[in-house]
Amino acid sequence: SRLRCKVYNFAQGALTDYQTAWRMQKALAEHSNKMYKSNQPHPDSLLIVQHPSIYTLGRGATPDNIKFKVDEKCRHKVVRIERGGEVTWHGPGQLVAYPIINLNRHKKDLHWFSTQLEQTTINMLHNFGIVGERSDVNTGVWVGKNKISAVGLTASRWITMHGTSLNVNCDLRHFEEIIPCGISQSDRGVCSIQGLHNTLAGHLSGESFAFEDESLISGADAVDIGHVANKWIESFGKVFNVDLELPSGAVSSKAEGGVNLHDAEVYREQQRQELESLIAEYPSVANMKVEYYTSPVEDE
Repeated sequence: SRLRCKVYNFAQGALTDYQTAWRMQKALAEHSNKMYKSNQPHPDSLLIVQHPSIYTLGRGATPDNIKFKVDEKCRHKVVRIERGGEVTWHGPGQLVAYPIINLNRHKKDLHWFSTQLEQTTINMLHNFGIVGERSDVNTGVWVGKNKISAVGLTASRWITMHGTSLNVNCDLRHFEEIIPCGISQSDRGVCSIQGLHNTLAGHLSGESFAFEDESLISGADAVDIGHVANKWIESFGKVFNVDLELPSGAVSSKAEGGVNLHDAEVYREQQRQELESLIAEYPSVANMKVEYYTSPVEDE
C-alpha cells in the first residue's frame, strides 16, 4: 500500500514565526522517529507556511554573503540553522514547504530527496506556463538565469527537516541585502511567479504565456498564494507517490468549492493546536531556541 503524508497547510492566514515552525518540524521529526522505532504505522508530514521576514544561514554558511552589518541594532532578523546551504531570505509572499519525511521508508538518499523536491516545483510551475529547470550552478529551481525556488535540507536518522521555498508574490528587494545562496555571478538573480506573470503578460500579451488553471489568478491578476500552495501540495503527492491526508478546510476556500474563510481558519487553528500539543509532548523541543544573531556574526 502507498505511504501516507499528513499536510499542515498554513499558507494562508497568519504568518508562522520562524522559531515556531522550527519547533513544529523538530516535534514532527521526533514523533516520526519514535513511531518508526516502535514499529507503529505513521504518516510522513508536510508543513506549509509563510514566515515574517527573516534571513537564515545554513550550518556552514559564511556571513560574507550578508551585505548589512549584523548586530543588536540590526533591523533584520538573522538566524543560523542546521540545514545545508548559504544565506537566503524568507518572508511574506514566499511559500515555504517543510517535508518531514522518513527516508527509511522511501530511499535513503538526500540527493534523491532534494531532486524530488525540485521536481515537485518544476511540475507545479507548469500550471503557470513557467518552465522551471535545474542548474549546475546551484540547487533549486531556475527560470532562465533567475532562481525561483531554493532547497536547503538536513536529516537525522534519515528523517528530513527544512525543505524548499518558492517565490510567489514576495518583494524581491529583500534579496538585494544578501548574495542569495552564495551565488555571486552578476548575470544571476531571483524571480517570482508574480513577477514572471507581470512581465510576460505585459510584453507578450499572453501569447506564449497561458495559465492552465485560470483560478490561480484572482482580481487584478494577482497570483493567489493559497492556490499555489494547493497546486504544490498536489504535485508533491504525485512526485513522492504518497496519499495526502488533508483537512478539507485547511486549503483555499475557492478551490474547495465553498468552504468559507471562517471555516478554513478554524481548521488551520485546529492544526496549529495539534502541533502545539505535539511540541509539548517533547519537552526538549519545547525548550529549544533558534540561534538568533544579536551580536555581530564575525564575533560568533
